[in-house]
Amino acid sequence: MTEKDDTLKELFRNFDPKLTDDTDFMTQLNRRLEAVEYLKAIQDRQLRRYRYAIVAAFAVGIGCGSGLFYFLLKHPVIVPPLSFNIPIPLLATLVENSNMILLSMLTLLISYAIISTVNLLQKV
Repeated sequence: MTEKDDTLKELFRNFDPKLTDDTDFMTQLNRRLEAVEYLKAIQDRQLRRYRYAIVAAFAVGIGCGSGLFYFLLKHPVIVPPLSFNIPIPLLATLVENSNMILLSMLTLLISYAIISTVNLLQKV
Protein backbone atom coordinates (compact mmCIF):
# COMPACT_ATOMS: atom_id res chain seq x y z
CA MET A 1 0.00 0.00 0.00
CA THR A 2 2.85 2.39 0.67
CA GLU A 3 4.25 1.91 -2.85
CA LYS A 4 0.95 3.11 -4.30
CA ASP A 5 0.88 6.05 -1.90
CA ASP A 6 4.43 6.96 -2.85
CA THR A 7 3.57 6.74 -6.54
CA LEU A 8 0.55 9.01 -6.06
CA LYS A 9 2.57 11.48 -4.02
CA GLU A 10 5.21 11.54 -6.72
CA LEU A 11 2.57 12.18 -9.42
CA PHE A 12 1.05 15.04 -7.46
CA ARG A 13 4.44 16.46 -6.56
CA ASN A 14 5.36 16.69 -10.25
CA PHE A 15 2.00 18.23 -11.20
CA ASP A 16 2.48 21.91 -11.88
CA PRO A 17 -0.52 23.35 -13.74
CA LYS A 18 -0.14 26.64 -15.51
CA LEU A 19 -3.00 28.89 -14.52
CA THR A 20 -4.17 31.60 -16.83
CA ASP A 21 -5.52 34.97 -15.95
CA ASP A 22 -9.02 34.99 -14.40
CA THR A 23 -10.29 37.49 -16.95
CA ASP A 24 -9.19 35.19 -19.78
CA PHE A 25 -11.02 32.29 -18.21
CA MET A 26 -14.19 34.35 -17.63
CA THR A 27 -14.11 35.72 -21.16
CA GLN A 28 -13.88 32.23 -22.65
CA LEU A 29 -16.56 30.94 -20.29
CA ASN A 30 -18.92 33.78 -21.21
CA ARG A 31 -18.28 33.21 -24.91
CA ARG A 32 -19.11 29.52 -24.55
CA LEU A 33 -22.24 30.27 -22.52
CA GLU A 34 -23.40 32.74 -25.16
CA ALA A 35 -22.85 30.09 -27.84
CA VAL A 36 -24.91 27.60 -25.84
CA GLU A 37 -27.72 30.15 -25.38
CA TYR A 38 -27.65 30.94 -29.10
CA LEU A 39 -27.97 27.26 -30.02
CA LYS A 40 -30.75 26.81 -27.48
CA ALA A 41 -32.68 29.73 -28.98
CA ILE A 42 -32.30 28.29 -32.49
CA GLN A 43 -33.51 24.90 -31.31
CA ASP A 44 -36.52 26.47 -29.56
CA ARG A 45 -37.44 28.32 -32.77
CA GLN A 46 -37.17 25.10 -34.79
CA LEU A 47 -39.37 23.19 -32.34
CA ARG A 48 -41.96 25.97 -32.43
CA ARG A 49 -41.89 25.95 -36.23
CA TYR A 50 -42.31 22.14 -36.28
CA ARG A 51 -45.32 22.37 -33.98
CA TYR A 52 -46.97 24.99 -36.21
CA ALA A 53 -46.27 22.87 -39.28
CA ILE A 54 -47.80 19.78 -37.66
CA VAL A 55 -50.91 21.71 -36.61
CA ALA A 56 -51.23 23.16 -40.13
CA ALA A 57 -50.82 19.74 -41.75
CA PHE A 58 -53.40 18.25 -39.38
CA ALA A 59 -55.90 21.03 -40.13
CA VAL A 60 -55.41 20.74 -43.90
CA GLY A 61 -55.75 16.95 -43.70
CA ILE A 62 -58.97 17.18 -41.70
CA GLY A 63 -60.33 19.74 -44.17
CA CYS A 64 -59.45 17.67 -47.23
CA GLY A 65 -60.78 14.46 -45.72
CA SER A 66 -64.03 16.13 -44.70
CA GLY A 67 -64.40 17.65 -48.16
CA LEU A 68 -63.85 14.30 -49.86
CA PHE A 69 -66.36 12.52 -47.65
CA TYR A 70 -68.90 15.33 -48.17
CA PHE A 71 -68.44 15.09 -51.93
CA LEU A 72 -68.80 11.32 -51.85
CA LEU A 73 -71.95 11.41 -49.74
CA LYS A 74 -73.49 14.33 -51.65
CA HIS A 75 -72.86 12.85 -55.13
CA PRO A 76 -73.23 9.08 -54.95
CA VAL A 77 -72.17 7.18 -58.01
CA ILE A 78 -74.81 4.79 -59.29
CA VAL A 79 -72.40 3.06 -61.62
CA PRO A 80 -69.23 2.03 -59.78
CA PRO A 81 -65.96 3.29 -61.28
CA LEU A 82 -64.67 -0.28 -61.50
CA SER A 83 -66.67 -3.05 -63.09
CA PHE A 84 -65.72 -6.63 -63.79
CA ASN A 85 -68.07 -8.97 -65.59
CA ILE A 86 -66.47 -11.99 -63.95
CA PRO A 87 -68.47 -13.73 -61.17
CA ILE A 88 -65.63 -13.96 -58.62
CA PRO A 89 -66.60 -13.05 -55.03
CA LEU A 90 -63.39 -11.11 -54.40
CA LEU A 91 -63.91 -8.97 -57.50
CA ALA A 92 -67.58 -8.45 -56.61
CA THR A 93 -66.53 -7.12 -53.20
CA LEU A 94 -63.99 -4.88 -54.90
CA VAL A 95 -66.68 -3.49 -57.23
CA GLU A 96 -69.14 -2.90 -54.37
CA ASN A 97 -66.57 -1.01 -52.30
CA SER A 98 -64.70 0.68 -55.13
CA ASN A 99 -65.86 4.17 -54.12
CA MET A 100 -64.53 3.82 -50.58
CA ILE A 101 -61.32 2.21 -51.80
CA LEU A 102 -60.70 5.04 -54.25
CA LEU A 103 -61.56 7.59 -51.57
CA SER A 104 -59.11 5.96 -49.16
CA MET A 105 -56.39 5.94 -51.80
CA LEU A 106 -57.06 9.60 -52.61
CA THR A 107 -56.92 10.46 -48.90
CA LEU A 108 -53.58 8.68 -48.57
CA LEU A 109 -52.28 10.56 -51.61
CA ILE A 110 -53.36 13.90 -50.15
CA SER A 111 -51.81 12.99 -46.78
CA TYR A 112 -48.55 12.12 -48.50
CA ALA A 113 -48.64 15.42 -50.39
CA ILE A 114 -49.24 17.37 -47.17
CA ILE A 115 -46.41 15.60 -45.35
CA SER A 116 -44.05 16.13 -48.31
CA THR A 117 -44.94 19.82 -48.45
CA VAL A 118 -44.36 20.25 -44.70
CA ASN A 119 -40.99 18.47 -44.96
CA LEU A 120 -40.02 20.64 -47.92
CA LEU A 121 -40.98 23.81 -46.08
CA GLN A 122 -38.99 22.69 -43.04
CA LYS A 123 -35.85 22.33 -45.16
CA VAL A 124 -36.24 25.84 -46.61
